[in-house]
Amino acid sequence: MKHFYQLFALLFTATLFLNCNDDSNMGIGSIDEPVATKSFAEDDGSTDLSKRTNGYKVFKLLQAAGPEIGLSLTDVNITNEQYAEIKAFTDELVAGCTTHEEIHNDVHGWLVKNIRYDYGYDQDPYPVFKNRVGICQGYANLMKVMLHTQGVPCVLTNGYIPAGGHAWCNVYFNDRWYASDPTNNHYFRSSAYSSNSQYEPTSISVPLFEDEYCTYTYYEAQLNVNSIKEGAESVTIPFSAGGFIVSNLNPVKVAASVKEIYVGTNIASFGEGMVGLTKYSVIESIYIDPESTHFESFSTGVYDKAGNLKFIAPYAKHLELKPIALFDKECVIKDLPNLETITFVPGTAKIDAWAVERCPKLHTVYMPQETMVNSSAFTGVSGAFRIVRGNYTNIPQIKF
Repeated sequence: MKHFYQLFALLFTATLFLNCNDDSNMGIGSIDEPVATKSFAEDDGSTDLSKRTNGYKVFKLLQAAGPEIGLSLTDVNITNEQYAEIKAFTDELVAGCTTHEEIHNDVHGWLVKNIRYDYGYDQDPYPVFKNRVGICQGYANLMKVMLHTQGVPCVLTNGYIPAGGHAWCNVYFNDRWYASDPTNNHYFRSSAYSSNSQYEPTSISVPLFEDEYCTYTYYEAQLNVNSIKEGAESVTIPFSAGGFIVSNLNPVKVAASVKEIYVGTNIASFGEGMVGLTKYSVIESIYIDPESTHFESFSTGVYDKAGNLKFIAPYAKHLELKPIALFDKECVIKDLPNLETITFVPGTAKIDAWAVERCPKLHTVYMPQETMVNSSAFTGVSGAFRIVRGNYTNIPQIKF
């Protein structure tokens, strides 16, 4: 009898293995996904800036980052020849200056007097310099280059004033940072943003901090993961940088080696308007710390605590969705080049037009019998595309 049960167990295991590899019977394909065993970043006691004013955030971050961040030209578009011409002009303009403060004041004053504010012109520094015309971004770009030619640290800053979106600079001299706005002929200590509350800085154009995993910027009024570096396939997003909690994960560069990421309780946003992980990464899996008060992961997607689907790992092969009454074109199931299967579970009432777009490898969608489907719900999918009806779970061949 003992041998009989052993034989039965072996046969059952073999049958289950074969069934798991038979796509025609699978509820979802996410069975092959790795089990999340990597640890999440833990609270390290770093400073939380989330409840402070934007001006205070910028002041503290600039103070921690130091003046070296203002000596890069990576955030402006200029050729060597153009730079040399602006430098020759600026050298002559500030020839009598002996301090960085004097250089700043002369450059600021020249911009106020000689650049005319007008739309419709190229805002790169050289065209503004040659045409003597620009808007706020042009003023700031040219100030950045002119000060750089003299070794004065300067970072481009964007945000808002009462009139709307605005650009200005933060400049380092006299051992401190100053907010400098040549467009409006105004500058003040960066520590005094609270007294100049009309300025609401929301981004700084250069990285503030860097570690072995990532670089970090001030973006969308948060300390943001700007890039994830080349290295391991699995990356845990750090809890902090420079002594401050990192709360935004909206990178503009993710190394192609990175296939899965682990997101801790610190991350409160994946970006406003543009999710860099979707556009710039090839990750296949994303895991959220179960202790997060902002998000949760399910299959290869991320949901906010209200149950809204916010993000799908862009190179995921399989996706099982939580029940959402209506899936429509406002959902995020689009431009997923490796997606092969989707499972809609009971509770999904309707899949509307263009709910799923530009997923060229999508060949099978599993959905409940009662779910209504618009004839244009799935566009830009595989030529072998099919819909399989049945209330599938995430275990092959088993239905509710």
